[in-house]
Amino acid sequence: MIDDFLWQYLDIDDFLIEDIKYHYMKAIPNNKHFFQKLDIGITQFIGMEIKKSVLIQVEPHAIGRIHTDYRFDKNFGDTLALNIPLINCEDSITELWRSDYIPPTRYTDNGQPYNFYDKARCIKISEFKLTKPVLFRTDIPHSVSNSGNKLRQAISLRFKIDPWHLIGEKHE
Repeated sequence: MIDDFLWQYLDIDDFLIEDIKYHYMKAIPNNKHFFQKLDIGITQFIGMEIKKSVLIQVEPHAIGRIHTDYRFDKNFGDTLALNIPLINCEDSITELWRSDYIPPTRYTDNGQPYNFYDKARCIKISEFKLTKPVLFRTDIPHSVSNSGNKLRQAISLRFKIDPWHLIGEKHE
């Protein structure tokens, strides 16, 4: 089940979603960095300890770069992300890809490492719209594109222990 898992929408209590959105809105910085850690002042969500809270921002009309999130310790967790729509997510799409080579490490404009993939060496295998909370694998090449006219902002939570127990029978 774990090996074939790509992503799955999750049903999370609306009160909890609105509460975490409130914490993110209070902490949003005045920049447009794609990926940045954000101190939101909470340490747990849905009964799990948060390792890091991340803000994902995608510029209007942006075509996403295919990447995997950089994992400092490939033997320890950091595989799953719980992403939650925050602002203007309805016109964005997350695509997941398959590739057979080891990509180079690059850095975002604010110094965050990621593994960059050449689209010509990738095959699209799935996609989702961030219309509600989604759990997905950040070690699978993925890209986020925004066809809208406004900056897309999303919540991304990483937990101390990957929440594989949240995966149900129906998933991509």
